[in-house]
Amino acid sequence: MSLLPSSASASERALEAVCAVPLNNGLRDLWNEDNCPEALLPYLAWAFSVDQWDNDWDESVKRDVVRNAKRVHKQKGTVGSMRRALISMGLGDAVITAVQPYINHDGTSNYDGSEQYHDGTLWAQYQVSLTQAIPTSQARFVRETLESSAPARCELVSIIYPSLLYDGSITFNAEYNYGGA
Repeated sequence: MSLLPSSASASERALEAVCAVPLNNGLRDLWNEDNCPEALLPYLAWAFSVDQWDNDWDESVKRDVVRNAKRVHKQKGTVGSMRRALISMGLGDAVITAVQPYINHDGTSNYDGSEQYHDGTLWAQYQVSLTQAIPTSQARFVRETLESSAPARCELVSIIYPSLLYDGSITFNAEYNYGGA
């Protein structure tokens, strides 16, 4: 039951909801990602400037993202910060190729599909290879996470991850795709 009047704003109602969470261990635990009540983790993430947040994550993933937020921001704009952001989201290790390989048009190289035809001027493009398959919705989330932690001059070309095995455990309902986003 709310004590606020019917004309209360959304932010007043949100503040009331936060204040309704019982604090058994005191104020110090609110700033500790290991002891903060799970209901308050989104607010702690906001306080630590976490760029991407998903309320559907497991509690352990939420705590890892908050735990790594300081380090990610300290290294923001580096390959290390991008990898740390992906690891803390529970996506495992990632290989980030910062410079796209290219083929000269002089006929000295054979095209095998991993290179692009260009003259070497696309130095700021990069691709990310993950070690596990992810749903299409999570691929969009990964793209947003990478764009927020990568240097502003860089452009994400693709996210590559293992495609799913046809073992009958997953049906094609547009939740998964063939290993790239």
